[in-house]
Amino acid sequence: MMKTTKTNLYLFALASSLAAGALSQATAQSVVFAWPTNGQTVVSLSGLAGTAQPATGTVQQVVFSVYDQSIGQWWNGASYQGEQAWLPASINGSNWTPANTVELPAVCCGQFYQLAAQVTDSATNIATTNITVQADAVPPVAGFAPLTDGQMVTNLSAIGGSVTDNFNLTASVGFAIHELDINNGSGRWWNGTNFQSAAVTLPAVFSANQWSPGPEVVLPALNSGQAYELTVTAMDTTSNSASATITVTNVMTVLSWDPGLTPGGTIILPNPNTNGGNYWFQIIPQSPVVGVWRTALNVPAGQAGVYLRQGSPPNIYSYNFYSANTGSNGFVVDASQFNPGQNWYILVDASTNAQWTLVSGDVFVYNVGSLAADSSSSTNAAIGAEGMVFFQTTIPSSTLAWQLWLNGAPNEMYVKKFAAPDPVSYDLDQAGQMLVVPPYLAGGTGNGSYFIGVSGAPGTPINLDSRQQPIIPLAFSSSTNLTVGAGNFPYVTYQVQVPVQQIAWQLNLMPTGGNPSIAVRRGLVPMNFATTPFRKCRRVWEPA
Repeated sequence: MMKTTKTNLYLFALASSLAAGALSQATAQSVVFAWPTNGQTVVSLSGLAGTAQPATGTVQQVVFSVYDQSIGQWWNGASYQGEQAWLPASINGSNWTPANTVELPAVCCGQFYQLAAQVTDSATNIATTNITVQADAVPPVAGFAPLTDGQMVTNLSAIGGSVTDNFNLTASVGFAIHELDINNGSGRWWNGTNFQSAAVTLPAVFSANQWSPGPEVVLPALNSGQAYELTVTAMDTTSNSASATITVTNVMTVLSWDPGLTPGGTIILPNPNTNGGNYWFQIIPQSPVVGVWRTALNVPAGQAGVYLRQGSPPNIYSYNFYSANTGSNGFVVDASQFNPGQNWYILVDASTNAQWTLVSGDVFVYNVGSLAADSSSSTNAAIGAEGMVFFQTTIPSSTLAWQLWLNGAPNEMYVKKFAAPDPVSYDLDQAGQMLVVPPYLAGGTGNGSYFIGVSGAPGTPINLDSRQQPIIPLAFSSSTNLTVGAGNFPYVTYQVQVPVQQIAWQLNLMPTGGNPSIAVRRGLVPMNFATTPFRKCRRVWEPA
């Protein structure tokens, strides 16, 4: 009996010890997180707190840690590190919170964080608990209103829209204005003052789920016909961000046909802004009065080129006509190259801050009146931005030959009856000088309006000498001396009455300098390509 009693007491004592141990362990593991809870989505760790119970005595210490699973490091109160770091907590009864000296890390964009808490009691019993939370992964939703994708606009004054966030914690909104490049380049971005090649985001303000450009932002004027990609980006406090993009296009300006009443035109488009870049315009040509359509881009400052295409807007690689010379530019189009009423498009490609004006329509023609025997039917004028200058004259039926001279300038001259000539359509052409003779210079119905076109660089002064060619009488069987200087018209015409009884006529041209030639014609004034019915020898001319 004595032995049995001792055995029972031993078993009871052991059972009591195990029960006490189990109670101590359960109590020491009662360190928990009151906030956040395991699996919770958070937008910050502000408010982190918990409770702790000692196994024996009192709670002596609570520490906690923050482990960023995405980078595999622990927060040490200032930055993340590779070794585990325990951070101090303040204890108030059974409640604990991070110590006032502890700075908690910001959480980011859907990343997972493991939070651990550890309690130590006065008997050095230690217990630890872990939970995992995830940072908010849902970005704000931003959009445009009233602007919509594909909309035609005249300005961006309506830019703005809505922005919402699932936790109502939108941190920032920005937007970008990207001018698309018709030449397949990267385009340009508006920086609030001008366009630049690098992408830039402009600040926006937001309130009550609406955003608009910041008060300091100046919106750009839009180039005619150009497309702009608008992007808004919103970010929340956990660095989630999302963007929305639409494309709007500025209305294309339709040009009015200029009637060609003045050298510079009367229906003139000034440069709409100083953005530079590309500008598209539409024009529907009319039937030109004198058969030639001009497009003139006058550029007093900076640089700009002009391009023209029928049916669809051009770019710098695809066009029907173009001019990209330094300074003013332009071209003429012959009536045979287009039809009135067609849709044509003009591209102006300009440098930033360039100054330019554009005119398109009928050419201007200087009327020099009836051809005179003196300089009264001559004039001075400058070649326009279109690369040509035009003159008109009427020629009396008594005129034997017409003298056209540019006083030494080498520019190409074109002549045409009844309509203005151009490099595509002309009757006669020659550089610098021309002697116009019958049969082209015809009497009767052939005499009417004759037009002269001179091509060259825009702005080139043209001193046109247009007059009746002097006819100098020269007696048969006589001689004369002649010096043709640099300031003289290079054609000299003599009239010789050959006696009817002559069976041969000898002409000797004996130059003392230069390389002159001679042409003879019966009944009409000759020139070097109109000598029929005689053939040309070096010194002797005889009937063919």
